[in-house]
Amino acid sequence: MKLWVNGGLHDAETARVSVLDHGLTVGDGVFETVKAERGETFALTLHLERLTRSARGLGLPDPDLD
Repeated sequence: MKLWVNGGLHDAETARVSVLDHGLTVGDGVFETVKAERGETFALTLHLERLTRSARGLGLPDPDLD
C-alpha cells in the first residue's frame, strides 16, 4: 500500500509522521479515497475537487495537486 505523507508518496512500511504534526496535535484533516483499477482511477477530478473544498472548509491550505 502507498500513502501520501508530507507531499510525497511512500510505502506504508516506511511512511512517518512527526508527533508534532498539526493533524495529530489538533486533530483536523481531510482525506479522499479513490478507486483505482488496472492503473486507472475512477472520477479522479471529482475526488480532487471535493478534497480541495473540504480543506478550504476547515481553513486548511489547498492541496498541491501538481
